[in-house]
Amino acid sequence: NFYVSAQDNPQRRTRWDDVVTALTGGTVFFNHASLSFPSLAHICRLATLAFGLPTNVNIYVTPPLVETSIPPHTDRQDVLIMQTAGSKRWRVWGPPKQGKPGVDPFNRGKNGDTITERELQSGKLLINAVLRPGDVLYVPAGFPHATDTSTVVVNESNDSVKMESTDIFSETSLHLTLGLDAHVWGLTYLHLRQFVLSRSGKDPALRRGATFTVSEEASWDITRTIPVGFLAGKKADWDKTRNESCQNNDHFTPNATQMGSIENEYLEEFIDDLKKIIMRLEHHRWADEESKSKKEESTKDKDAVDSNNEMDYELVSSNAIQHKKAREPLPTHGQFLSVIEYILCQHLPSVLHAQEVMYSHVTDPRDDSMLLEMRKLSKKQNEIMQQFSAFGQERYEEDVQVEREEKNEVEEDFWHQFKTGGKS
Repeated sequence: NFYVSAQDNPQRRTRWDDVVTALTGGTVFFNHASLSFPSLAHICRLATLAFGLPTNVNIYVTPPLVETSIPPHTDRQDVLIMQTAGSKRWRVWGPPKQGKPGVDPFNRGKNGDTITERELQSGKLLINAVLRPGDVLYVPAGFPHATDTSTVVVNESNDSVKMESTDIFSETSLHLTLGLDAHVWGLTYLHLRQFVLSRSGKDPALRRGATFTVSEEASWDITRTIPVGFLAGKKADWDKTRNESCQNNDHFTPNATQMGSIENEYLEEFIDDLKKIIMRLEHHRWADEESKSKKEESTKDKDAVDSNNEMDYELVSSNAIQHKKAREPLPTHGQFLSVIEYILCQHLPSVLHAQEVMYSHVTDPRDDSMLLEMRKLSKKQNEIMQQFSAFGQERYEEDVQVEREEKNEVEEDFWHQFKTGGKS
C-alpha cells in the first residue's frame, strides 16, 4: 500500500536510455501496457466490445539479429499478435502431449520448465513465418511459440531457412499482444466443472490410475472458453440475451433463480455441453441416463431368471453390476444452473464493468494521480476474483438445506428413542 511517486523519486521513472540498455540483452516487454497508454486502453475497450471477453495488451520490443527473442513457451491467453514496427519471425507448434507430470500446459517454458525438442515435434510445427508491420497472427492458449529477429523464412510451407538478413531485420521489432483473458478470469469449462462438483459436495480431483486414463482430446476440451460473448453463437444477440435473462444483477444471490425461464434454449445447451464435457473427461466415473436405464433392465432380467440359474447369472454379471454401482450420478440440473447463473449474471458483468472503468481512466502514464487510480481499480479486480473463489467453495444451498433437515430428523429420532426407551 506504500507508494512513492516518480516526481518525489525520479530514479523510479523508466527512461529511454534504460530501455536501450536493456535491449542489448534481448527483448524488453511491458506487461499491462494498456493500463498506461490511452491508445492501448482504447484497443482493449474496442476488443472487449467485439469479443465480449476481458482483454489486455502487452508491448514487446526486440532489436535486430537476436537469435532467440523468446524461447518456446505457452500462455494461458488466446492472443492476437499485431506487428507495428520492424520484423519478427514466429514459430507456432501444436500442443505437446500432456505426459509431463506436475506442469501446467498453459505455463510451459517458464519458471525453470523447458519444452524439449521432442515435445515440440509431438505437437508439429504449424506456423513458420516472418511478421512485418501490419501483419496479425492468432495464437491459441496452450500452443507453444518462439520468436527471433535473425531468421528469414525462405519457404513458409516448410522449415527451410536462410540465416541472418540485415535487409529484413534492419529495424527494431515492436509488436502488441492483445490477450483474451478467459483462463485468467475463470471463464472456461474447467473452472465451471470445479465449481459444480465442489458446490455439490463431490470431489473435483480427477480420477486417474492404471485402469482409468484421460484422453488428450478430453483434457483440451475441458479448457475451452465457455460460450459467452462472440462465442455464444448466432442463436441470439449476446448482450440482449444476457440482459433479458439476468434479473436483479446488483442483488444477486447465488442460489436464487436469476435467469428467468430455465427452458431458455441457450442455457439448456450450455448445461448440456458442460455435462458432456465433464462425462468425457471421466467417462468411467459418471452414470448417465442410458446406463441408468440399462441398470433397471438388468435388475428386471435378474428378477426374471429362474432360481436354479440365479448363481450362474450372478457370476456372469457381477463385474458389470459392481462397475455400475461404482459410478456416481452427475450433479443436479439446479446445481449446474446455479453456477452458470453466477458466471453470466454476476462474475462476467463485474469483470467487464471493472475493466471498462479502469481503461476509461487511462489518460497519461506520467500522471501520478492516474497511476494511483489504477492501483485502486486493480484492487477492485482482485476483490472480484476473491468473490469468485469464495463462490466456488460454497455448498449449493438446497444441498445444505437437505443435509440440515436430515440431521434434524436423526437428532429428533435419537431423542425420541432416548425419551421412550426405544419404544414406539
